[in-house]
Amino acid sequence: MAAASGRPFALLFLYEPDQLSHESVHGSHIAFVNEGLEELEERLRKFAGGGEAERFIVTACLEATEALAALHARRPIARLLSHQETGHGVSFARDRRVAKWCRTNGLEWHQVPQSAIVRGLRADTSLETAAGTRAETLWYATWAAHLESFLQADAVEDPFASAPGGARAALIERLVRPAVVGLPMQLRHRDCGGEAADSRGSSASSSREGGAGEERFPSATSLGLPAERVVDRPHRQRGGESRALALLADFLVSRGERYSGGISSPNSAWTACSRLSPYLAWGQISLRTVWQNVEGRRQEATGGNWKRSLQAFLVRLQWRCNYC
Repeated sequence: MAAASGRPFALLFLYEPDQLSHESVHGSHIAFVNEGLEELEERLRKFAGGGEAERFIVTACLEATEALAALHARRPIARLLSHQETGHGVSFARDRRVAKWCRTNGLEWHQVPQSAIVRGLRADTSLETAAGTRAETLWYATWAAHLESFLQADAVEDPFASAPGGARAALIERLVRPAVVGLPMQLRHRDCGGEAADSRGSSASSSREGGAGEERFPSATSLGLPAERVVDRPHRQRGGESRALALLADFLVSRGERYSGGISSPNSAWTACSRLSPYLAWGQISLRTVWQNVEGRRQEATGGNWKRSLQAFLVRLQWRCNYC
């Protein structure tokens, strides 16, 4: 959407101190996210035909509205685009601050849904139809219609397809690079609790150095996570869209047949499940991409346990959007 506008745009990723301090955050999460960012930047580099040292993603360790205010002061923002996050109370409080900041500064904030969760959709228990249909039933019907509409929309294979001049023109001519954005180092990392750390340290991260000893994507150590939560987990899954797509492909040709029944046991669930949860949670693969590929495979499946297993998986994808 940003590239298609024909206007200059920047790609911003924030390591937010208020979010990082939440008890649910672990160093392995930071490392997983950084691996996804590394892969994204590598893809952008290939699109643009750039060298290894070129950077495309602006990062900062700042509270969201402080980061936006700093960017706005240096280069006025016309529109803010983001995914719509469904998280805990701390992230929702952040969203409300950002919404207020955008209203105060006259900015449009467009949040792109990454699931079929509908904010603010409530059952009005005071209403019942003449036929006696309960409001909860009406709520579910409304939600189900939204789910169907969301899942049937075409997945975007090339985000630069509608960009004037294509990917190369968007990235070379209109993308505002980190060096041009010009957030000073002391501002970008003002709220980080730790000192700059070697990315080869115990808080394993995929980030490499970006110049003058600076980490491209800061590790959990440099972000100041508490000692008990900073150390990476060596056997965790690795981040990145390519790994997510490889897991999905393997699930659809091999592991998925054992899903129904296999997920009921800790002995078999390790391989029978899709293993896509972290990639869905961190936006490294879209729910729409997963759903459409699984549904396509289900429709063509014959024999064995395939149809039942893939249908069970689709039901659980619905639960993911219903019980959050």
